[in-house]
Amino acid sequence: MKSFFFIVILFICISFSGGNESIRWDSKRPLTWDDFKGKPENGSPYKAMTMSEINIELKTEGDSIQFNVINTFIQNISWTKENNSDYLLKHEQLHFNITEIFARKLRKSIAKSGPYQVKTIQKKINEIRSKVFGESKEFQAKYDQETKHSEDKDMQKKWEKVITYELSFLEDWSSSAVSAKIKK
Repeated sequence: MKSFFFIVILFICISFSGGNESIRWDSKRPLTWDDFKGKPENGSPYKAMTMSEINIELKTEGDSIQFNVINTFIQNISWTKENNSDYLLKHEQLHFNITEIFARKLRKSIAKSGPYQVKTIQKKINEIRSKVFGESKEFQAKYDQETKHSEDKDMQKKWEKVITYELSFLEDWSSSAVSAKIKK
């Protein structure tokens, strides 16, 4: 017997508004300033803002469940006031990379937390998502705090290494799809 259902759980770094163009995270496709299509926030002290989200889709078939965990950059709410700085663009790319780190952690947690019961799967996934989301918010805030929003070049270099290491460490979880068993 085949069954199918679809759930999207938004996992947002800062905020979300519907109807957005997005770019899926890909190590071979770095962000460009042309990707930042949003209008800069009036009065914001920041030079740029990267908005990203993680969506979770799931499909059941028989006694297994397939999760698709996708990290995307939201173009029309990501913005810049300064589109000629490669250095600032790299800082913003690292925000997107941090979201990928937590997408990988989310995939790992989802896969390791099975098997799932159909009647409690939404609750269990929401618990996992909430925990990882909290960790992501703290990590993003610490990154900006320690680099002074990219102004501290020495700390920026240290964070580049940390983020590169974390992505590499979680390489086994780079595929968007993970599977788990369902308990009957």
